Order: sequence, then structure tokens, then C-alpha cells
Amino acid sequence: MSIFSSINRTISIDRYINFLKSAKDRNFSFFRVKDAKYISTTYHNIILRHDIDLSLEYAFEMAEIEAKEYIYSTYYVMLDGQFYNTLTPRNIDCLQKINNMGHEIGLHFDTSKYQNISHQIKILESIIDDKVYSIAQHNPVNVGFVKNNIENIIDAYSLISHISNLEYISDSGMVWRDYTFEEGLDLRKNLYLLAHPISWLNSRNDLISIIKEVKSKEIENQKESFDIFIKEQLEYFEIRKNFFDR
Repeated sequence: MSIFSSINRTISIDRYINFLKSAKDRNFSFFRVKDAKYISTTYHNIILRHDIDLSLEYAFEMAEIEAKEYIYSTYYVMLDGQFYNTLTPRNIDCLQKINNMGHEIGLHFDTSKYQNISHQIKILESIIDDKVYSIAQHNPVNVGFVKNNIENIIDAYSLISHISNLEYISDSGMVWRDYTFEEGLDLRKNLYLLAHPISWLNSRNDLISIIKEVKSKEIENQKESFDIFIKEQLEYFEIRKNFFDR
């Protein structure tokens, strides 16, 4: 098998659920990143992590699916991302619900903006009304890795080198890293899995198509917001006109 092999396009939420059930049937235990220190020396352990790059809605749906299976993972959210506004009432509610299910909420950040991380952590803690225990670097392959110097905060990538017999498997860019999740169960190793919710829950065939779909939806949302604002301003002008015409 090549180091990077294309994801089998049977990837779907059904496949994800089947994987979770199969892992449980084979006595694998799931861990959030903040709980990784409690992993035993045996190999039946899975650290499960999700990076929310494009849409919180997909993350919420995946969080519900996992919670129904009594599986709890870590979701990394961006506060200064380009594709969604974490501070909208809808997204704040979404994050609080994911946290209240029992999942961990961590900070996903662009390494080029690392100097603002401590401040972002405080903002995220105020949003979820809970402590943030870990961070995950966004796109470090292109931008470069940075060393975490924040006290009592776990860097998600550091787990790869700090936990013995650990195999990292990722679907980043919708490309498998060495193994599929299912193949990882046969390796007799502890697993560290990175799954992007939008890759599993969106039915489109490739990441570029998914990004374009999210782009179109976001543009429509922005148009709607501007249309509402225009309507409100027209109503405001009419009220003012009527007031001064008395």
C-alpha cells in the first residue's frame, strides 16, 4: 500500500457507525485527547479527534451519532477561521450542546496566528462554559509546526510521540494516511484517529466539491443576512419619516 492512498468512496456515515460498533465489539476503548494520559499499556485504545474546518453543523451531527454509541471524542473548533462564525447564536448553541453530550471541545488554530492562542482559549472557555484542555494545529504541513508553550494545555499532535505503540490514522484532505480506520483495528496497536465530520457526512465525491458546496451555502446565508438588514433599514426609514411628518 502507498503511504497515501485515496479514500474508498464508500466512505459514509453508515461506514463510520459500523466502524464504531466494530471497534466496541473488539473491546477497544475510546478516549478524548484530554484523557489520553489514562491509556493503558495494552493496545485496545483509540484516541478519537475531529477537526472542524468548514462547518459546525456536520460536527454536531457526528457528535450526536457518537454519543448514541456512548463514545466520546474531541472536537477542535476555530475561532478565527475563514469559513464559519463561531460566535453566532446558532454555532454557540451547537458547541455548548456538543460539550454537554460529554465530548471535549478544544481549540483549532492557524499556526501563523499562534501568539493569540491564550486569548482564544479564554474566549472558547467562555463560550462553552467549561475548561479547554487541548489545542490542535491547523494545516501545519503547509504552514509549519509550532511548539506549544502554554501551561496545562495539551497539543494534540504531541500525543503521537508521547504514547507508545500508537498508530496515527487520518482522513485529512480525504486521503488515508497508510491505513483505513478499519485496517487500524488489526494492527495490534493503540490508535489515534483524526476524522473530519464533513468528509463522512457529506455525500459528495471529493473535498473540492464539498468546499464549493459550503461556499455556495455560506454566500446564500450572507445574502440573506444583508437582505434582512436592508429590509430593517427601509422599515426604520419609514418609521422616521412618519414620525417627522406628524
